[in-house]
Amino acid sequence: MKARLAVLCCVLLGCSTTTTTTTQVMVVVDADPGVRATTHDVHVLVRAGQGEISTWEDRYDTMLAADKAKAWPLELSLLPKNGDSTRVFEVVATALDQDGKAVAAVRAISGFVPHQALKLTLRFEDSCLGKAGLCTGTTTCHDGTCGDAHIDPGALKPYSPKPTGTLDGSIADGGASDSSLTSDGAVADQGLASAGDPCESTGARACSAHGSKLPLECNASQWQSSSPCDDTQRCDSAAGNEQGTCKPIVKECAGQTPGKTFCAGDAIRSCVDLVSFQDEKCKVNLTCSASGGVAHCVCKPGFLDDAGTCRDVNECATNNGGCDALTVCINTPGARTCGACPTGDLGDGVKGCTPALTDLTLSAGTLNPALSADVTDYNAQISLVTQTLTLTPTVPTGATVKINQQVVSSGKPWQSPVFNLGVNTVAIVVSQAGHPSHSYTLTVTRGEQEAYLKPSNTAIYERFGTSVSISGDTLVVGAFAENSNATGVNGNQADNSAGGSGAAYVFVRNGSTWSQQAYLKASNTDAGDYFGWSVSISGDTLVVGAFRESSNATGVNGNQTDNSATESGAAYVFVRSGSTWSQQAYLKASNTGTGDYFGWSVSISGEALVVGAFQESSVSTGVNGNQADNTALNSGADYVFVRSGSTWSQQAYLKASNTGAGDQFGYTVSISGDTLVVGAYGEDSNATGVGGNQADNSASTSGAAYAFVRSGSTWTQQAYLKASNTEASDAFGYSVSISGDTLVVGAYAESSNATGVNGNQTDNTATGSGAAYVFARSGSAWSQQAYLKASNTGASDQFGSRVSISGDALVVGAIGESSNATGVGGSQTNNNAGGSGAAYLFARSGGTWSQQAYLKASNAGASDQFGWSVSISGDTLVVGADYEKSSAIGVNGNQADDSLNESGAAYVFR
Repeated sequence: MKARLAVLCCVLLGCSTTTTTTTQVMVVVDADPGVRATTHDVHVLVRAGQGEISTWEDRYDTMLAADKAKAWPLELSLLPKNGDSTRVFEVVATALDQDGKAVAAVRAISGFVPHQALKLTLRFEDSCLGKAGLCTGTTTCHDGTCGDAHIDPGALKPYSPKPTGTLDGSIADGGASDSSLTSDGAVADQGLASAGDPCESTGARACSAHGSKLPLECNASQWQSSSPCDDTQRCDSAAGNEQGTCKPIVKECAGQTPGKTFCAGDAIRSCVDLVSFQDEKCKVNLTCSASGGVAHCVCKPGFLDDAGTCRDVNECATNNGGCDALTVCINTPGARTCGACPTGDLGDGVKGCTPALTDLTLSAGTLNPALSADVTDYNAQISLVTQTLTLTPTVPTGATVKINQQVVSSGKPWQSPVFNLGVNTVAIVVSQAGHPSHSYTLTVTRGEQEAYLKPSNTAIYERFGTSVSISGDTLVVGAFAENSNATGVNGNQADNSAGGSGAAYVFVRNGSTWSQQAYLKASNTDAGDYFGWSVSISGDTLVVGAFRESSNATGVNGNQTDNSATESGAAYVFVRSGSTWSQQAYLKASNTGTGDYFGWSVSISGEALVVGAFQESSVSTGVNGNQADNTALNSGADYVFVRSGSTWSQQAYLKASNTGAGDQFGYTVSISGDTLVVGAYGEDSNATGVGGNQADNSASTSGAAYAFVRSGSTWTQQAYLKASNTEASDAFGYSVSISGDTLVVGAYAESSNATGVNGNQTDNTATGSGAAYVFARSGSAWSQQAYLKASNTGASDQFGSRVSISGDALVVGAIGESSNATGVGGSQTNNNAGGSGAAYLFARSGGTWSQQAYLKASNAGASDQFGWSVSISGDTLVVGADYEKSSAIGVNGNQADDSLNESGAAYVFR
């Protein structure tokens, strides 16, 4: 190394030699991308060529900079040993990885050319990776194989000529140089000099590639890719100096006092000042410094001088290197790096970590936005039916979490209290000793109107919302007075030449967005048939009743064209495949009769459906009796149909156990699995409760309900149900609904002034206020579980005119209720909007029922009859208002224009 520094010193300070020192070779070591990425250190060994008597050897070690792209190519300026330009040398370069293992090697033999600069390029090739130890003898890796020494041909420029005479093994140039020496040693100009230029006469001086008189050595730095001076020098071409002189490039050392210390090249190579140069190289981890006018090397920041060696300081050994205690301190040469904060924590390892939520799950609703450590405010929407919410937080190890000031273990559930309707706030705080706490706010909104639905062809008096039914994310709405003459699915809505033919509309939900999916008409559309008077849906199947349809067909898929049985009634089954609906069956009674009103009520559950014909007149009782004797006028009947594959057939013909004229058995029906309930609001017995005396008909139109069960394919009556406070004209059974082992019966004309659940039934001062009765089954025994009244009981409110139950939630409509409140939980105190209507949501906890919500239309208007139809499925309920008046079309249209009387609307709540 000292030999190398001595040569460099003479170059920098102008030392004289016996031979002109401008004869030199610039050795350039470069590498393909793969080697560049792999290499950590490069060893370059220069030694005497083979066959030389005297030997000499220098070794150059270079550790690449962090930015390897800038570290390449490496340059090494070689001068002839003792100024002898005839000397031959060998260059061997080896690339080593971070562990000091050789990964590639290159080798070349060359010599010096008198008065000339030669650039010799050796390239590490990707194809030679790992072959450093495999090439033996004088071979080196080239193009992926071990072979003879190689010099990159592209590295030999026009003015890199062969020397005169014969020097055995002096240059292995790959045949790249085609220049030759003249007899006096001058170099031919290759025809590059301009015409008339004195350089055209050979033997006087060398010519630059640009045709200038300036010496080649200096021009080379401008016009050729190589220069006789290395990157610590500048070429001086003063007049009379044929070859030029390499002089130091002097510039200030970075970070040092101006005028005191200067660097030749960069601070990694060597240092000089204005008056002296110290024969010492500032290696890795050292920087230029000066004192007393003498340049020397000192350790860089982050390193300590340990007996002349710069030793790295382990910053992580003290106080975790200043990093947060939750992070890992990583010692690096001359510095340290702080690791990332634990997953879920806020901040970084330097500024500090704040423990935060890593997960938060909700038993209902969706967290909005999705959880992110740096977001503190969240929202969640839960349904009207959902009373409480379970939150499960997860926090980093060592952190604690509190929800509403209650400590909760990470990953364990927290149960909220019963939420109020509307906005509720939950506070969540995550903390850890020695670190700041982090707070979150979860705003839970319970219940909202999700959609306002109108048909795709809104028109006056069409009564959209007369019937509604929902199953999951699909609902169907009937409009019995719609007038188009279209048939089937998605026909022409514009031709209204079939007044009162009726229609049904299917809506589907995606997320919280509803859209109309289908427009349904009967396969035999006729004016006045009232298709859509009743609807029911279960999964991908729905049934629509048209109680005034008039064909005399019987059974399934009979002749639709003979309308000789006026208002006998029909029902139509539709099925969905993908998003496409089609009619699957046309149903008629097994005993079709004029005026029977088959299809007045319908209900479907899975593969079974029931159709009510409340004006059917046979005198038979029980199941599958005599249908021919029509001496019990308007006693009513029900028909059960079942599906096998895609084929429907009638399974049962049901009559009451106490059939009586005018009882209207089948006015309402509901089926759930193997149980169905039938309402007969005109029934007259004065019995109370379950299984009472059916024979005493002294309570006219008190009403009754009948529960039937199926075993295999056989139906039997299981229970005869009466109100706990039977009164004449109460119309118990005007509406019914069943879900599993629970059913509800409405009595819209009941008159007590009680409010809420299980109030006083005896004070009948609120005429026509209405009531609903919940029955529950244990085994095969039914009993009354609750007596329900509105929270704002009022005369003529007709609470119980419609009912629907799903699991532990039920909804009751009151079409005569008159407050002008809107939305969820409004003021019930005034009756300024007569007949606007309302709906009431009840929920059961254990065996106890309570009112959860008081619902009004978002555009409550007098006489709208909100609550004329109701249906609930899971956490969603829909309410119809068939007298609503707006001219809006589709979903969430303008509710304010009441220009179309009785056009009707439906409202979805969640």
